[in-house]
Amino acid sequence: MELNINLSHFNFKSEDITTEILEQTADKTISKTSYPNGLCFIFYKTADTVKISSNWTLRIENDGSMTPIEP
Repeated sequence: MELNINLSHFNFKSEDITTEILEQTADKTISKTSYPNGLCFIFYKTADTVKISSNWTLRIENDGSMTPIEP
């Protein structure tokens, strides 16, 4: 399975996007990706699951991709 989050319309520069590891153990990794407009994703990864949370609502598009909706 692949998850696509539509971000191209924001025209971010890659150097303006930051990713930090919040917690890393043998069992899990939690990381946060932040964008210059305030959008953030937190990724919770284990051996058998990946969960993503965001501070913005995500709209599911007809093609199954997701688009962040500015608050």
